[in-house]
Amino acid sequence: MRSNGIPAKLVSLLTAALYLFLGAVNGVMLAGKRYSPENKAELRLNAVLTADIHVDSDPLHPRNVLLMKLLAGIGKSDAPVDALVLAGDSANLAEQKEYGFLKAMLRLYNRTGCVVPSMGNHDSGSTSMGKDCEKTFGTTCESFRDFQRFCGIDSDTNYYVRVVNGYHFIVIGTDEMRDNGDPVLHEAQLAWLDESLSAAAGTGKPVFIVGHEPIFFNGGFTGEYIRSDGTPSGIEGIIQRYTDAGTVVLFIGGHRHDPFTPGCFMNPSENFYCIDLPTSTKNEDEPDKNGEAAALEVYGDRLVVRPRNYISGEWYGYRFEVPLR
Repeated sequence: MRSNGIPAKLVSLLTAALYLFLGAVNGVMLAGKRYSPENKAELRLNAVLTADIHVDSDPLHPRNVLLMKLLAGIGKSDAPVDALVLAGDSANLAEQKEYGFLKAMLRLYNRTGCVVPSMGNHDSGSTSMGKDCEKTFGTTCESFRDFQRFCGIDSDTNYYVRVVNGYHFIVIGTDEMRDNGDPVLHEAQLAWLDESLSAAAGTGKPVFIVGHEPIFFNGGFTGEYIRSDGTPSGIEGIIQRYTDAGTVVLFIGGHRHDPFTPGCFMNPSENFYCIDLPTSTKNEDEPDKNGEAAALEVYGDRLVVRPRNYISGEWYGYRFEVPLR
């Protein structure tokens, strides 16, 4: 495989050298501070939840530097981080070179056990910029699935299950590209979701569903997940059958770019929880908010989500706790 006549391996080496240099110049490894989980001795799952990193096709773009700092800050945990969740819009325009830059930064600065990416509207080409860039869904899917393979995920679809320390991360992704960005779930994916929830519920552990668009916002279900004919997908009903039966489900979404507030964590019904993640690197209005992500810690009797700025190294003044039976 070649890129503009240059062997891909050489491109990869040059990109890595560039990001090592940029990292040194920008003090990337100085970002963040040492931090610890609430109870290291009893920790069963330690993950970090991020969204909307929007890696740019300009290798020197400030967002790319911010991502390196974010990764460096996440790596300063006193306990191994089992998973890094990328809840959509990892690439800004779904271009191969953006994923190439993302891979280089992950190789250099990621210290987590595995990466769990979901497809956002930018990853699918469904953006206000999509038509200008003449994106096709087949091309953007292949770029995303190539990134999935880089992350160790063998899937022929934009959705998959990743089991980390016995906990199921069920990742959903659009089956079609729509100009308005609404994710479309075909019947096959909805049936797969039901089957995947059934298998995960059988473990007796909490289940994590990762989708880019939020499922619940401002006191109601958003209806953003639709079928091919534009009707509601009914995804919340599928989930609720399992939460009604006692399985704790946390739906992890992003997309809106709103900074963290206590209202970002929601509880639509018993055992059903949602978190609306901020953009981790693309907050132009409040640049001091860049670096926002969340620590997800699971213990035997509780699930804890703690918002943190991993670049400044500061915990926020609130946390969310879900009791586990």
